[in-house]
Amino acid sequence: MRGRLFPTIATLLMLASLVTVIASPPTDSNTVTITSDETWSADESFEGSVIIASGASLTISGDITVSANSSIIVSNGASLVINSGNLTTGESDSWLAMDGLASSLVIPLKGQGGEVIIRLSFKDTLNEGILKAGINGSELQNVSGNESDFTSTLEAGTNSIQIDLASSGFAVAIDQIDVIEGGSGQTIEDLRTLTYHGMSAKGKVSWSLTVVEGGEMTSDGGLISGVDMNCAGSCSLNSTTMHSFEPIDLSSTGILNLNSSNLNGSITDEDVKGLVGAEINWDSSSIGSGGYTDRWIIEVEGQTLQAPLPNVMVMLEGLGYWNETKQLWSNDDGSISVPNRIVQWMDSSGGTYTENAKISNVTFSEVSNSWGTFSGPGGSLGTEDLNITLNLPLISVASITVSETKAKTSTPLNVELTIQNDGAAATIRLSCTDSTGQDVSTSPSFIPVTATAETSTVVQFTWTQFSKGEESITCTTMLPSALKDHSALVLADGPAASSDSIDWAAPIDPDEGGFVTMMIIAIAIAILCLLFYSRKMTAATEEEVVVEDEEFEEESEEPDETESKEQTESEEESEEESETEEEDGED
Repeated sequence: MRGRLFPTIATLLMLASLVTVIASPPTDSNTVTITSDETWSADESFEGSVIIASGASLTISGDITVSANSSIIVSNGASLVINSGNLTTGESDSWLAMDGLASSLVIPLKGQGGEVIIRLSFKDTLNEGILKAGINGSELQNVSGNESDFTSTLEAGTNSIQIDLASSGFAVAIDQIDVIEGGSGQTIEDLRTLTYHGMSAKGKVSWSLTVVEGGEMTSDGGLISGVDMNCAGSCSLNSTTMHSFEPIDLSSTGILNLNSSNLNGSITDEDVKGLVGAEINWDSSSIGSGGYTDRWIIEVEGQTLQAPLPNVMVMLEGLGYWNETKQLWSNDDGSISVPNRIVQWMDSSGGTYTENAKISNVTFSEVSNSWGTFSGPGGSLGTEDLNITLNLPLISVASITVSETKAKTSTPLNVELTIQNDGAAATIRLSCTDSTGQDVSTSPSFIPVTATAETSTVVQFTWTQFSKGEESITCTTMLPSALKDHSALVLADGPAASSDSIDWAAPIDPDEGGFVTMMIIAIAIAILCLLFYSRKMTAATEEEVVVEDEEFEEESEEPDETESKEQTESEEESEEESETEEEDGED
């Protein structure tokens, strides 16, 4: 007996662990973890948080009224099954909102005829002048307050009536419609079932349902409302209706299968949204919110383009839902953050579209005043991170040759230099130094080179050395400041080259000339002295001659005093003789 008893007990325990427990949701705002299979089959209230642990399952077949701020989390390896059950919020959570300035909605009737009253209740009190409305094409009248009645007399068999609305620009929302027909009134239970134009079904979200990656959720014939639903795992909605919900968020890992379901009531512009990697299978018999609300969208966020340099301009075209064009620049690390955008979507009519974004232009112009402007290839943008390339020059100084092996200081020496460019064409400059790293004198000072793309270029210049001795010249490519931290991109393995050593000798060397040199210097000094003395003597002689000439002229101009006196006396004697002769004649 004992040998048979223990296996029997163990089997019973195992079977008991497989039995689904009939349980109830929490109602005290506490958090409950479900670790074995559990079913909520009764019509009850739910207030709190439920975590379905890995390996466990929760089945809901009753009508559950969910309080605000409640939540259900389906863990990795867990499952949630809604089997003809309902998870609805207890609050008034839905309304119809006008999308534009003009809208209309069609109210179904029983067809009894006679007087019919349509009563619209507004979510917010309307002031005078905000809304005008009319019935069956009648003239629109001002509407204000919390509600308004529209009355019409109809023939028997009239199965519907249309309400036309015109707003002055303020948001108008209708949260209840009552139909009084044949003396009795009836409230339309679900406004989303109406036919409407220029309006969207809106609502209020009050609780959350989360299916993590690796978790599963299936709804067969259920109703879910007022929910913020996130499905990073696998979710299937079969013949399920959802009202007043945030777009079902699939993140990048979620899978959503829709079969004959009604998602009429998203409170935003999409019924379902996901990131690249999410999967949406929307069958032709499922419907969405309609109007301006897309059935689903796939977004890309966090895409990065990596350029080789800062300040690279990238032009993007055909971006996202709105087919935008954007011009972006790379950061200090070369990265470019592309704005989030919608890359795939299904509109409310079931049409599916894919973004066709492309890179139309890549330009680097930070060195346009020195080396030039460089560009890169375009192409499809896609959704993955991309490396942006640039067609840059790749410069090396291949060789330097000089015309002589010996040269005289202070005398220019012809030099020939070869530049190899294995990249894009560029206009560069070279600087040259001696073996100590000191700048040397070249003409031109900074050697310009037009480096043709993917070929070698020969340039010529002169080198002048002012000190004697063995010396060589080394020439290096000068980099603009924007490229100094990125030299590996534009300079090949041989960015500099050196010439052979040149023997520079002074034209006259005192150490080698010795006595001859000194004699030449002495003779030169003597000649200079003689020239100086000769010029001095010539000047003196010329001065004496000038003085003598001046004295001679003075003597010629002034007569001798003695001669002048004698002449005077002679003249006086002649006058006396003449007077004597005259007297003698008279006598």
